[in-house]
Amino acid sequence: MNSNSILVIGAWVFAFAYVAWETHKRDVRLLGRSLQGENESVLQAIREWFKALGFLAASIAAIFAFWQFTLANHRFQVDQRPWLSMTPAMLADVQLGSTGLTWRLDFSLKNSGLTPALHAAVSQQAMFGAFTPETEKAETCANAESSNSTRTIFPRDELPWSSTGILSNAKIEAYRAMLTGSRAAAFIAPLVLVCIAYKSTLDSEFHHTVYALVLTLDEGVTIDTPRDKQIDLHGFVRELPFDRIGSAD
Repeated sequence: MNSNSILVIGAWVFAFAYVAWETHKRDVRLLGRSLQGENESVLQAIREWFKALGFLAASIAAIFAFWQFTLANHRFQVDQRPWLSMTPAMLADVQLGSTGLTWRLDFSLKNSGLTPALHAAVSQQAMFGAFTPETEKAETCANAESSNSTRTIFPRDELPWSSTGILSNAKIEAYRAMLTGSRAAAFIAPLVLVCIAYKSTLDSEFHHTVYALVLTLDEGVTIDTPRDKQIDLHGFVRELPFDRIGSAD
């Protein structure tokens, strides 16, 4: 329920309370007059209460009609809004060196909706070791929203896209510090969150589609692999189940 719905319902409740209070005061006056032998009948008080009940019924009907309108408007926006998705990503330009592990993801963005996707942008963030999915997701999408590299994608269009990522040496060393026992088996296979952020012509809010990808290197690089020289690597991308990171919005 949005703020407009709350304001309308609040106004109707206030109006009914006011009518009920005025009716109560009138009933008290009528009862006093009846006890004093005046001509005004108690039936007039009953009629006033029926008026109040009729006002209540009309209020409930109006609130229900407004709720139906709000629901229909929401369904219209959902049906008409853009929906961006990412085709399976290809891993390229994978290198391990003094700055850490770097790579490029090549894919396409497709608009399956009925209206243009405005300010479409992509951001990715690599995680290695312990992390909080919801926090990382929020940060990744915030970076996409503030990106200066944006495009407009029209309905049924599919645009090629590239996005570079990095797993810094600081994250690799932090993960190394957490390990005990043999470290040689600790392969570098970061989890990468990819967030697609875009706007609709129907509202001013950002919408998001988020993917969780695992980068697997063919050479089986471990955290103990020397990083003083640049090493060219190869690998592939595996997508994790979508429910791990929540649904699109």
